[in-house]
Amino acid sequence: MGKSSGGAEFVAAELAENFARRGDEVVLVSDVEPLTRERMPAKLSIVETRTYCGLRSYTKYIPMNFPRWLVQHLLGNVLAAWRARSLLKSDKEGFDAVHVHGALATVLLRRAVRRHASGIPLVYTEHDSTPWSCRYRCAPERLVRRFVYRRINLRACQAATVVTVNFPSLADELAARTGLPQSHFATIRNAASAQWLSRQHDAESVKALHGFDHYILFVGSLVARKCPDILLRALAAVSLPCIFVGDGPMRGSLERLASRFGIADRVVFTGAIDRGSVQCYYSGADALVLPSVSEGAPLVAIEALRSGVPVVASNLRGIASFVRDQQNGLLIEPGDEDSLRRALAALEADESLLAKLRHGAESSSLAADSWSDVVNQLCALYLQHRPAQETRPGIRSSSGAVSGAVGDLAAESLGLQLPPVMVTPIPQSQTHG
Repeated sequence: MGKSSGGAEFVAAELAENFARRGDEVVLVSDVEPLTRERMPAKLSIVETRTYCGLRSYTKYIPMNFPRWLVQHLLGNVLAAWRARSLLKSDKEGFDAVHVHGALATVLLRRAVRRHASGIPLVYTEHDSTPWSCRYRCAPERLVRRFVYRRINLRACQAATVVTVNFPSLADELAARTGLPQSHFATIRNAASAQWLSRQHDAESVKALHGFDHYILFVGSLVARKCPDILLRALAAVSLPCIFVGDGPMRGSLERLASRFGIADRVVFTGAIDRGSVQCYYSGADALVLPSVSEGAPLVAIEALRSGVPVVASNLRGIASFVRDQQNGLLIEPGDEDSLRRALAALEADESLLAKLRHGAESSSLAADSWSDVVNQLCALYLQHRPAQETRPGIRSSSGAVSGAVGDLAAESLGLQLPPVMVTPIPQSQTHG
C-alpha cells in the first residue's frame, strides 16, 4: 500500500488504521511502502505479501493493460490468501473477524475461516460495480470481465458470511444475481479523512508550481477504462488547464496526444504521488473530472467533494449515488467525448454554475461520513455475524446481546471494546483511484 495503490487498498488501510487507533489489534496482509509503514499505529501489524516486488519484473512485459491487470490480480489474490491462511492456521483463537477486499482471496479463504476454532465471520467488500452496469470500450474486455465476475466475484459473495458494498443499488443487483437474500448484503459507504479539506496555501503552492491561475484535475490510473484520452480530446475544444495526477501504461501516448492537439502547455502529468501531496491538488482545482466507463464509488470523487471541489463524472450507478447532477457536480455519458466537452464548456463559460456546484460540494462535505463512522458500522456488522454461542471476553454489550440494524449500531452506544479485524487487501499496480 502506497502511492501506487488503488482505491481498495486505501480503503483497507484506512479501516485497519482506524481500528488500531481505537485500541484494537489489527493484522493487515498487504504490501506496504516503507514511508507508509512509519505512520502506522503501534497496534497495526503488517504481513507483507511481497506481491508487487515479485510481479514488477514479469508483468511489465505484458503488452496490454487489461491482460496485465488480470495477471496482477490473480497472483496478488493468491499470495494474499496464502499469507492469511497461514495466519489463521497458526492462530486458533486470536482473530474475531476476517475482512477481505479481493474476490478470489475470499473464495480461497472460505475453508480456512470455517475451520478456525472460534468460528469467525468472513466479511467480503465488493468495491467494483458489476460489468453489466458499466460500459467497457471494447467487446472482448466486456465479455472477459463478465465471465470473471460470474466465476469469481459472485462466488465470493456466496462464500462470505456477509458482503459489504459502498452504494445501495450494488447490493440490490448482487442479491438478484446470486440469489442470496438482501440480508446477506450491507451498504457501508466509503468515507474521506478529515485531512481532505481545502486549504488555500496548498492551492496557491500548486498553482505557482505549474503556472496556472486555475485548473481542472484528473486523479487516477492512466488506463483505458478511466478514459484520460477522451478527457484530452475534450480539452482541445476549451481553454481549461488540466493536471493529471497518476501514472499508467497510457502516459506516453497521452503526452504525445497533448502535443498533437497543441495543448501540451496547459496539460501537466505529475506521475504517481503520495496521498498527502494529492490533497494539495484538490485544494486549488475548479473541478475533478472522472470520465470513466467503469467505477464503483471512487474515493477520488469522495475526496474531491470533501475538499469542496465539484465533480464532473460519468453517470454510473456508484458515482450517481453521491454526485448529484447540477448540484455538486455534472454527470456525463460514460466515455462520451461530446458529453464531456459540453460539461467542460459549461464550467468554463458559466461562473455562476461553477459557484453553485462548489457550494453544493461544500454542503456535501459537511454531511459526509468519517472513517470512524465506517468503523462503527463495521464493528456492529462483525458482532452481528458472530456465532451465537460466542462468549469470549472483549465482545460485550451493555445488554449482553447484539441486535438491531447495522447502521444503527455504534460501538459507543453498545459499550464495546472493538473486535480485532484482519484486513487483506489485494495489491494493484496502478495509481490511486
